[in-house]
Amino acid sequence: MACDLHISIAEKYDRKRMDILTKSVRESEEAVKILKDVYKDVVRTDREFEFYAGDGNPNLLAVSEILLVFCLGWDDDVPPPSYVQGMSDIVAPMYMTLEHCALAIACFHSNVERLVAYFDGGSGMHDLLEQLRRLTAHYLPELYRIYEAHDMVNFFFCYRWMLLDFKREFPLTDALAIWETIWCKHRTNSFHLFVAMAIMKVYVPCKSVACVWGRRAKRC
Repeated sequence: MACDLHISIAEKYDRKRMDILTKSVRESEEAVKILKDVYKDVVRTDREFEFYAGDGNPNLLAVSEILLVFCLGWDDDVPPPSYVQGMSDIVAPMYMTLEHCALAIACFHSNVERLVAYFDGGSGMHDLLEQLRRLTAHYLPELYRIYEAHDMVNFFFCYRWMLLDFKREFPLTDALAIWETIWCKHRTNSFHLFVAMAIMKVYVPCKSVACVWGRRAKRC
């Protein structure tokens, strides 16, 4: 069963990839814009890892193609989402782990409903930070009072944590373990909020650290 599913996903990816490589699609205004935005991000994503290092690295091309296929219509049931900055940060570790375009795009697709709500610039991220604010006020009241004193209760300093599921806050192997825990939704759909509170509890033991975070958040 798993093998059949693997083949089915691979066949779908090959078909979609060939579709977007046709001249009419490749030269469409939408595709040109997406490809330009994707390339601008991909060449700056995870280049410190050997897997993506060096000029002309084929793995960078693979990530670009995954994002292009996804944003030009991977899902047959819903309109394709627009590409937004940060998607490459999610796809690149998936492809580096799986080393298979079809599996990487399937993995990304399975999580994209939650992620797009944060990427799209709408109310998704605002609602998430509001949930985090309420939980922090309840579970970490002393720390919350520090945030109040320094005008930090918008929790903007947590924006990147939520957007990339802590990818840049931990070594990649640790970040991937956190991703797996978040995405499996064991017992809660909001595990990422509790990870954020754990970071705050461990790394913000004093007012001086909170002040630094507050200044950084205000500059963003």
